[in-house]
Amino acid sequence: MKKYSIKKGYTAFRPIACPLPALTCSGFSFTAILDSSCWFSAEDVGGDKDRADWLKLTGITAAFSLNNQRSALIAWRPTDVPDTFAITAYTNNKLGGWKIGGPGFKIATVKAGEQFSGRVLFWHDPITLRPTVDYYIHTPSGTFTATHDFDKPWHCLYREIGPWWGGANDQPGGYGGTAPKDATLQLDFRWEK
Repeated sequence: MKKYSIKKGYTAFRPIACPLPALTCSGFSFTAILDSSCWFSAEDVGGDKDRADWLKLTGITAAFSLNNQRSALIAWRPTDVPDTFAITAYTNNKLGGWKIGGPGFKIATVKAGEQFSGRVLFWHDPITLRPTVDYYIHTPSGTFTATHDFDKPWHCLYREIGPWWGGANDQPGGYGGTAPKDATLQLDFRWEK
C-alpha cells in the first residue's frame, strides 16, 4: 500500500492521483488503513458541525468532470468514539448532488489501524436498464453493500480521485473543512477491467 499524508490546513493528500484516464474500466478496488492521526474530535474543531462532512478516501470520476460530478467514491469521517471511523459508499450525479450509504442508510465502521477493502463496479440494472454502481466494502466486522444510480458519461472514460480532506464550509465555526492536524493513511487503488 502507498502512504498518503496531509499537512494541517490543507485538503489534498500527497501524493496526488494520476490525472490520466483509464481506457477501459468496470470500476475499481481498494485496500486501506486509516491512521489514528486521521481521527479528530468535535472539540478539536471548536464544535464546528462541518466535522460531519464526508472526507473522500478514493474513487473515480468521469475523465473530464470535476471530482464532485459523475463520481463513485469511498468516503469516511470520524465518529464520536475515539479512533473509530464511519465508512460509506458516496456517489455524485452529473450536477454534483450526492447520495451516501446503503439500504436504510447503513454505514460501516473501522478502527484506526484496521485494514479494510472493497470493490466498486458499474453495471446496468436489468429491469430499468439504468446505469448503476455497486459498492462492496469489507471490514473486520463484516461486509457493507450499496447500489446507487449512476450518471455514466457517454465516453466511458474515468480517472482516479485520490484522498481528499474536506467538504462544504457551510456551518458556523472555524474548522472550514481543512485538515485540523497532520495526518496519514495507507491506500492501494486498482482499476477493475
